[in-house]
Amino acid sequence: MKSLHADGLRGLAALNVVISHFMAAFTPFLMHYNYPETFPAGQMSTFSTILNLPIFTILYNGHFAVLIFFVLSGYVLARPYYLDKSHSLKNRLWGRYLRLNLPIAVSLLISFFLYSTISYFNKEAALQMGGNLWLSNAFPNGIDVFQFIKHALYASLLFGANDLNGPLWTLKIEFIGSVLLLGYYIVKPNKHDLITSLIASLFLVAIFKAESIYFISILTGAYLNSFSKPRKPILFLIGIIGLYFGCFGFGSYLYDFLPDVGIWQRKDFYNTIGALLLVFAVINGFCSFIFTNILSQFLGKISFSIYLLHMLVLGSIVSYFYTFIPKSLSYLTLLFITYLFISIAVSVIFERYIDRSSIKASKVFSNWINK
Repeated sequence: MKSLHADGLRGLAALNVVISHFMAAFTPFLMHYNYPETFPAGQMSTFSTILNLPIFTILYNGHFAVLIFFVLSGYVLARPYYLDKSHSLKNRLWGRYLRLNLPIAVSLLISFFLYSTISYFNKEAALQMGGNLWLSNAFPNGIDVFQFIKHALYASLLFGANDLNGPLWTLKIEFIGSVLLLGYYIVKPNKHDLITSLIASLFLVAIFKAESIYFISILTGAYLNSFSKPRKPILFLIGIIGLYFGCFGFGSYLYDFLPDVGIWQRKDFYNTIGALLLVFAVINGFCSFIFTNILSQFLGKISFSIYLLHMLVLGSIVSYFYTFIPKSLSYLTLLFITYLFISIAVSVIFERYIDRSSIKASKVFSNWINK
């Protein structure tokens, strides 16, 4: 049931998130057109203007990458249903908490240790930049051991608590969305897919309001399993259109004409459309050489680990280095390379000893429950 294309895309999406958080921390003005309410516009050089073109912003548009995660999650989780292996859906459902929360809890333990030993230097780094609120607020004051325990046991998965690890807000979507999706595929009838999916979507909108777009992306990602592979010219066109919507940015004539859509934010909606189209194209062979090469597969293998750990590296070691290096492009580039190297190195260890163990534990538990 594995898909090399899906694994490679997941790995590159994880790398995108890692890059986007570095940019948000140390070149926040480049994030303005993606998140104008969070990052104010700065004085732009010719180089910065070029980097703000949509064709380049997709390289550090972490929001689009997260929506790719959601779509891929739906596609992979529902795959047994379409391969006549529906019996494994219950196994996945019962094992979901341990599969996700064991690595999350360990990442929170590491983060709380860094926090308690005053090893986070994000506030000092933000101060030297003249005040980057996003970086400064990454690890807020006042976190105690009881808060850590609550986050590690349930608050991150159920409520998106992310004081100790910023990206964990997405794991609430991933956990709740995957539980709902697996339950839906266990009980849904084999016929009337369109009607049942519309009812499910209306339910998600009624419960989760504007946030429902994330859960709908998981549901629609599952239905990608039911489409046949199109011809190569059509597949290429679908992939390009997906990239177009994935490049969505504010203040660009390429996107300003796109209308508002109901209760959802424009970026959420159009990035979701882009993620669905791109995932469909990739799993059917679009730019196969990019997603099946050894580097993409390696990144796919450590994708969950690097997603959980990179902000901890950014807030501690990388922010500390930033406080005393010269503030030039060459030194910032060296800092970025150091950030990638450390994030990947710790993720390899984490994947080997924590992530794999969580997969085994979830399988053992789900098999025991089903018996």
